[in-house]
Amino acid sequence: MKAIVIGLDAASPRLIEKWMDKLPNLKRLSEQGVHGVLKSVVPPSSIPSWQCFATGKNPAKIGNLGFLYIDRDLKIKHGRTTPDMGCIWDICSRAGLKVGVFNVPGTQPPYRVNGFMVSGFPIHRGKAWAYPASLMKKLDSAVDGYDVDVPLAKPSKMKGGEKAYLMEVEKLHRKSVKSAKLLIEWSHPDLFVMTLQGLDMIQHHFWRFMDDPESEYANVVLDWYVKMDDAVGELTRGLPDDAYILVLSDHGSTTVSSTLYINELLKSQGLLTSENGRSETRNGGFHKRVREFALKHVS
Repeated sequence: MKAIVIGLDAASPRLIEKWMDKLPNLKRLSEQGVHGVLKSVVPPSSIPSWQCFATGKNPAKIGNLGFLYIDRDLKIKHGRTTPDMGCIWDICSRAGLKVGVFNVPGTQPPYRVNGFMVSGFPIHRGKAWAYPASLMKKLDSAVDGYDVDVPLAKPSKMKGGEKAYLMEVEKLHRKSVKSAKLLIEWSHPDLFVMTLQGLDMIQHHFWRFMDDPESEYANVVLDWYVKMDDAVGELTRGLPDDAYILVLSDHGSTTVSSTLYINELLKSQGLLTSENGRSETRNGGFHKRVREFALKHVS
């Protein structure tokens, strides 16, 4: 293998720096190579962030603004990775290098590359999720059912609550690491690009417990950074000395103190109405209000 990219979805540089002494593999890589804080894109979401990483382009350039978004024709679009975006694996594939793409969000449907592609979330199980198609049955059998997401995505929706959720994410994480190692073993790609999603799932629901040292879940987030560090060690162990190793995240994580709902803000300023609601455009005041709002808030 010439290069491996390991994406740790939602990994926080601040927490990695804070806990570096507990993360020996990341510490070794940072000391032997270079490290720093990357600025995410807007919107800082897994889709389009991973596509922006893979292409070096911003969301507007790739025309991909999220898991779901409304295009200029007012049609709902799914944020998908396509061959015409110019992802690094497509460039390498066309250059004759063998590539492997595993669990990168937004890669369903998978498409032809010189190597293989196993789709990342969101996945529709009734549709193809791997190229070549024969890989679906092989991987399913090898890991006792391949999956990329936890059913019933909130602990409150699961029987057993937080404990059950943690067990499901752990099970999913182990399958992901095992799948990645098997794919490398089976195919020997020159470039392997993958992501692990456990941190993102955990931090969404357990970040708040870090503020309560008495909680039984106070150390869950730390435990998962350690798990991710262990995974980095597993995946990079035995690589050639001259192989390039890149570990990165698509966005960080933090406490949310407030939320801005754009539609509600615009509605409160009289700049947005429902289809059957009263429209400011009819009394000629709409453009004036837009201009006043922009001058006040966007200058």
